[in-house]
Amino acid sequence: MAPVWAGGAPLAAVVVAEELDDVARRILERAATTAALIMVVHRSVAESQSRLRGDLLLDLLVGRAGDGALTARATQLGTDLNREHAVLVVDGADPQLVQLAGDLAGARSGLAVEVGDRLVVALPELTPVEAGRELLDRASARGPVGRGSDGAPGSPAGRGRRGARPGVPRTLGRSLPTVGAAGPAGGPAGLRTAYHEATRCLEALLALGRRGEVADPEALGFVGLLLGRGDPAQHVRARLGPVLDYDELRGTDLAGTLEAWLAEDRHLGRTAERLHIHPNTVSQRLDRVGRLLGAGWQAPDRLLEMGLALRLLHVLPVLPTGR
Repeated sequence: MAPVWAGGAPLAAVVVAEELDDVARRILERAATTAALIMVVHRSVAESQSRLRGDLLLDLLVGRAGDGALTARATQLGTDLNREHAVLVVDGADPQLVQLAGDLAGARSGLAVEVGDRLVVALPELTPVEAGRELLDRASARGPVGRGSDGAPGSPAGRGRRGARPGVPRTLGRSLPTVGAAGPAGGPAGLRTAYHEATRCLEALLALGRRGEVADPEALGFVGLLLGRGDPAQHVRARLGPVLDYDELRGTDLAGTLEAWLAEDRHLGRTAERLHIHPNTVSQRLDRVGRLLGAGWQAPDRLLEMGLALRLLHVLPVLPTGR
């Protein structure tokens, strides 16, 4: 085996699975030296490209150059700013994650740069949440899942106020990267707008104690609506779609029963009086709602989201439909 070294650091190794004589050993050592030179050149080119991509994204975000100049620079780097990009703003990114984000951006013809103590990434061909999850998956793949300082799985200080969620990476000895996402957006102006939206989503996640997660305005639910980009009809369909479809197909009013039940503080008797039906009928309807919405539908945060969605039904000009 001949190690490949450059700059005092090991890069790789050339391994031969047989005994070598002195001549072959010297050839192997020279091959390792040649490999080191090639790898250093490739690394230097990659780092240069990464710096240029970072400078471009930073200039775009702060409006340091005109849109035409930015688009031309992006084209030279193999990036099309007019394609739709998911924009991510990451809190808690360590140097390794910054490097991973740069590699991911380079591989996908995207852009990445550190802005202050946060990382900004723009990736084409992915939805915002998909892009954020891919980044978090790469972060979680760097090391074993660990426990927080209070012994709870994953979080540096336990689980946060909302608790751990399935699929949230929990890495040992590192702060949890948290990702605000927005888009897809294209063009310099659109990417700047998405950057500000992603920043607001990140601030909302941190304020809610949801470290280690990724969310865009839609995933944040009514919080996303308050952030200004969420589509009310999409919010309603995401929370109540199966119930609304069932009502439309069968001529029932499960949505109305659910709304009355929430208005009566989930009291079956009062809900029955309000609707002029038997309490058993209310119970049966709610059982049907539960089967349509799935497990956990009565969790406090989901009930809050559904309550808002039911209120939005009264003000939307056209009821959301799945068809």
